[in-house]
Formats: sequence, C-alpha cells, structure tokens
Amino acid sequence: MVMGDGMFKRAKAGRRHLNRKMRVWKRKSKKRRVLATTTQRKLLKKLVPYWRRKYMR
Repeated sequence: MVMGDGMFKRAKAGRRHLNRKMRVWKRKSKKRRVLATTTQRKLLKKLVPYWRRKYMR
C-alpha cells in the first residue's frame, strides 16, 4: 500500500497458515501493517508501474 507521502506499508510475514499454535497477541500483532525498509522501498518503486497496469483497470 502506498501512503500519501510516498512511503510503503507492507504486511507482516507468517500469517498464512500454521498459526493456531501462536499466542493470540502474536496473531493480532501480525495483522498490523509496518513500513517497508529502504531496500524494500527501492524494489517497490520499480514495481509500482507494473502493479498499476495489472490491478488498476
């Protein structure tokens, strides 16, 4: 997700499956979005034009 100031937010890893054994607070904390790191941000900026073309019709 792109924020208004150009920063990117991403989902946390480890939420797809096999999370029944996790504590509830840990599962809830994985719902929250976090800011992408600078390395991830560089890659995402390159991918945004392709993403827009594919999903924003």
